[in-house]
Amino acid sequence: MDEINSVAKKIWSKMPRGIKIKFIAAGAGLLIVGVLVLNTWFGFTAKAIEVSNGSADIIKKGITFKDGVLNIDQSVYDNIKNALKEKGIDLDKTYPGFDIKKMVQAEVVTNYPHTGRGELQGDVYMKRDDKDLTYVTKADFDKKVQEAQSSGDFDKVKYYFTINDDNMDVIVASYTKKTVDGIVTEFTVTPQNLSYWSHITQFSMPYEFLYVLLVSTNSPDYVSAVADLAIKNTEINFTVLDSTSTYTTVTVYNHAVITRVDTAEQVDGGSQVWTIRDSRRAYTSRTDNNN
Repeated sequence: MDEINSVAKKIWSKMPRGIKIKFIAAGAGLLIVGVLVLNTWFGFTAKAIEVSNGSADIIKKGITFKDGVLNIDQSVYDNIKNALKEKGIDLDKTYPGFDIKKMVQAEVVTNYPHTGRGELQGDVYMKRDDKDLTYVTKADFDKKVQEAQSSGDFDKVKYYFTINDDNMDVIVASYTKKTVDGIVTEFTVTPQNLSYWSHITQFSMPYEFLYVLLVSTNSPDYVSAVADLAIKNTEINFTVLDSTSTYTTVTVYNHAVITRVDTAEQVDGGSQVWTIRDSRRAYTSRTDNNN
């Protein structure tokens, strides 16, 4: 490095003064151009962020999830393009042939559960005891709950889950069991709602990120490859952790020990007096002997 610096200083010292001035001017010009480019780039990126922020509501309104089938309506893509055009950004002209569907799909699949149904599959896998849970419809899940309840076998429903289509809560089963002297006297299986969205949002891939990446790199192929990673090669695990609470009831029975003492005394007139005593009371009875 010192040798390079030394050579550079020698070259600089032997350069004519006029060439030195032109070199400095050229460097300054490049710096100014660079600043202008950066200002334009950052300004465009700021606009991109502003535009993409409104996409969340558009995407949310165009998604349906019914009986495990995830679908994105075509209106989502059209509305996003129109929103960009209103901000002066025409994707079709700026990036000819580029399809924004992958950017939208990357966000959607990293927020929805994997059910094995439909063409578009979510990336969120439900697990319990390190096993993948199997998705079933709400009606089928309720049947499995009843089967586990009637048979007393929790495994009949343990490794299944369903989704509340209204609020997207995950529904799994839990149970309570009461045992007396080793004999099961009570067994109840109940559905349990789990809110998973708040736990996985930090792992999802927002559409906004991909759009800003597109604007920043100006490389549709690169952004498309990144989106493919989310769509085809991502697995987000949501694990159901079981906690067991054991309550022990001790019943103490107190027995009263009664000692009975019967004594007979001979009295005048041929009568006997019996005195009976125990731990709680004493009383006397009289029996007349009429001979």
